[in-house]
Amino acid sequence: MKTQLIVCAVISALFFGVLVKSQAQNPHHTHPVTPPPPVLQNTFPATGNVGIGTINPVAYLNVVTPAGSTTPSFLAQEIGSTDFFKIYSSSGYNTYVPTLWGHNSYTTHGTNPSVFLIGSTTSSGDVSGGSNALIHINGRQLNSGVSSSILNRTILQVNNDQTVLFEIANTGNIGCAGSIGCAGSITWGSNTYEGSNNSQLNQGGAIELGGNNTIASTTGTTPYIDFHYGTGAVQDYNMRLINNANGVLALQGGALAIGNVTVPAGNNYNLYVGNGILTEKVKVAVATSSNWSDYVFHKDYKLLSLGEVEKYIQKNKHLPDVPSAEEVVKDGIDVATMDAKLLQKIEELTLYMIDMKKENQELKARILKLESK
Repeated sequence: MKTQLIVCAVISALFFGVLVKSQAQNPHHTHPVTPPPPVLQNTFPATGNVGIGTINPVAYLNVVTPAGSTTPSFLAQEIGSTDFFKIYSSSGYNTYVPTLWGHNSYTTHGTNPSVFLIGSTTSSGDVSGGSNALIHINGRQLNSGVSSSILNRTILQVNNDQTVLFEIANTGNIGCAGSIGCAGSITWGSNTYEGSNNSQLNQGGAIELGGNNTIASTTGTTPYIDFHYGTGAVQDYNMRLINNANGVLALQGGALAIGNVTVPAGNNYNLYVGNGILTEKVKVAVATSSNWSDYVFHKDYKLLSLGEVEKYIQKNKHLPDVPSAEEVVKDGIDVATMDAKLLQKIEELTLYMIDMKKENQELKARILKLESK
């Protein structure tokens, strides 16, 4: 019993001595200091989800930022470079605007994009049909987990800083402030694919052009479509289709063929039509009065005699100044020229009839004179 009391006394003395020494070294501390509890902001468990800014992550990596924060949620940089790739979850105006921002300042690789998006597949996955695009942009309403179509807002917009260059509306209409370059085909409207090679397209869309350009000598609002072909020197256009301000659709630089037409060499005409034209009215313009046949009635016109006409017909099997059947088959006929030729023959027949009437009157007078004797 005595021994136990001695041990307790020694332990108490040692503890009291340590406490006195501690207070002597820290005169302002009169009692032990309790550290503050740790603030839990980030969680990095060995398994499960990782949270930054949250202790209850709901994804493999869950980043939660304060409202209106301009600090990126993700930043990737190259050592020694000012270029970066950032992911923002806020615009800095207390609005949630997810943003991807890539910056590329390399002067030796000026053609490198700032953001490069790649969609890839394997050879077995490279099949046609369906809507299996490698890169798919989908705009939709999402209400209580149920998606539906966008009715009012624009689906896609491309800007040069504050200037809108290109956009796709919710209806599929495309707005473009400049020119569209395409190495393949552009299909407007809905597509119905038949077969594996896109053999037919059912197009139900429209193209609307507008512009305020100066084209050649035409000024003002002149929407147009340019057609290029060939691989020669750089050229403005081979053919241009223009909607002039006066409501005329003009074709410059070439000819128009309608139907299955073989265009003859030389291309001396602007319109070629196969299988005929059905119209209620045709007006043919004549360049000058000399192209019409009134010259037949001039005093200096040399009218062939009927005997000369007879000899010509016997030899050539057609009227003078009229093309033969072989020539018509080979070269066709000019409507204005042929109408003038036909009128020329009618006028010549009129002159023949006038002469015949004069001859008949003279004969009638002679007969009456003979009968009166």
